[in-house]
Amino acid sequence: MACIDWRPSAKDPSPESAAPPSVTLKDHGTLLARESSEKLPAELVAELMPKHVAMIMDGHGRWAKARGLAATAGHRAGVESLRRVVKLCCSWGIEVLTVFACSTENLTRPTVFHVFPYSMEGIRMSVIGDLPKLPRSLKRTIARAEENTKHNSRFQLLVALNYGGQYDVVQACKSVALKVKDHVLHLDDINEKIIEQELETNCTEFPNPDLLIRTGGDLRVSNFLLWQLAYTELYFNPKLWPDFGKDEFVDALKSFQQRQRRFGGRHSSSGQRPLTVAKRGSLAATASVALRDDAGQGVSLDRELPEPLPVDLAAELMPKHVAVIMDGNGRWAKLKGQAASVGHQAGLQSLKRMVRLCGSWGIKVLTVFAFSTDNWIRPKVEVDFLMTLFESTISTEIEAFKREGIRISVIGDSSRLPKSLQGLIASAEEDTKRNSRLQLIVAVSYSGKYDVVQACKSVAKKVKDGDLHLDDINEKIIEQELETNCTEFPNPDLLIRTSGELRVSNFLLWQLAYTELYFSRQLWPDFGRDEFVDALSSFQQRQRRYGGRHS
Repeated sequence: MACIDWRPSAKDPSPESAAPPSVTLKDHGTLLARESSEKLPAELVAELMPKHVAMIMDGHGRWAKARGLAATAGHRAGVESLRRVVKLCCSWGIEVLTVFACSTENLTRPTVFHVFPYSMEGIRMSVIGDLPKLPRSLKRTIARAEENTKHNSRFQLLVALNYGGQYDVVQACKSVALKVKDHVLHLDDINEKIIEQELETNCTEFPNPDLLIRTGGDLRVSNFLLWQLAYTELYFNPKLWPDFGKDEFVDALKSFQQRQRRFGGRHSSSGQRPLTVAKRGSLAATASVALRDDAGQGVSLDRELPEPLPVDLAAELMPKHVAVIMDGNGRWAKLKGQAASVGHQAGLQSLKRMVRLCGSWGIKVLTVFAFSTDNWIRPKVEVDFLMTLFESTISTEIEAFKREGIRISVIGDSSRLPKSLQGLIASAEEDTKRNSRLQLIVAVSYSGKYDVVQACKSVAKKVKDGDLHLDDINEKIIEQELETNCTEFPNPDLLIRTSGELRVSNFLLWQLAYTELYFSRQLWPDFGRDEFVDALSSFQQRQRRYGGRHS
């Protein structure tokens, strides 16, 4: 194994001019090849194993600090954990393992680069990231490893070095824009498939992880594989990476195999009553439901008195932007023997309650995932009901929005919405555009991939028209073209997902790079004031990092 310890000199921090790294070789690769395969544990099912597992290997520094050691010792211990996991993946039929070895932010701090052995039998090694900024000697080692293993097919190890999910989208957008400029690609042909072909993970047959494991206890994705994580199952383990072993890996795989994966569809709906939909503009009789808020009164957006901030929350630590995946309406209704439409109505009351709390507690932006581009595959009767519910809500609540200083913005592919709903949205946005107490962003016919695609189309058009140079495309340029550019705070500080699912479901992929994640077991209609306080309390207790270290 080549353990490469590289630190830029104080005089010249440039990676290219840094002193050559010291390299210590240990023949762990040969050892691993000789070791017998690990038998699949009885509690795991071979046919349910993920094809692609991704790892955020967090906690090296804290592990070393707890033992009074230098950070380099933690990184070397982490390599041993990686070696164990690679062996298990090879033995248990996992095809691809992608590990986050060094982010674009990590390159600014003293770093230990560990290049995994490329002499291991049958293992193909690929490295993704902004490699030109790495030291020359490391680039040579990487090139040699990739060349010597390119025909191996037993298992593929992807190492992300100087990598970031936003960087990956930027370089993909540059490539697409160049093809448009050179008339190799037409603007109208830019779609999700085209973008995916230009991402660095296109080097593998399975570019999108089935499972992401993060160690170290933090709940965020830290700008790793943003596009690729659209439907990935997330698993968070409090163990520091050097302590992550076989038992912890088995627990993660068991959790994955017990989950029901969805791509915009529903959980099993056997026994669920069908939806009943009245004419557009009115609500079905079966959708009426009596709900009470915490005070025992009907939920209203325009209470006379604001909700006081709970004593266990600090005003100065409140998030500016909260995003919510409002999941569980259908299951809530099914548990009560009701039609799914009743669940959606109940979910609307929960949304009103949250809007009122955000407005009272100083949160400036609330973004809610109301309807995904993937939701169009649901039964037409349910889709029609939801469109009717959107129209009815805007019509009945617009005056309250005006009185309460709430600005309404709607993001997503509005061209697929009914014309009548498009008109109501345009009027609501115009009527509330000067309100500043709270901005409510409703994502309808939206997905994170859709947002990136339309942003890349806009950037490519500017390049084609000569309004933007290829070399000027960067993260800031992309962010300006995303639909969340409608707000002063486009990136959520906190994402809340209800119903117990652990995934982001193609929501705000770019924008969630450094967002704190919070998962509640409550179904959305049951998510009330107490649950919101718990989420905010959790957020205020976390130490936010952007590639840096824990204190």
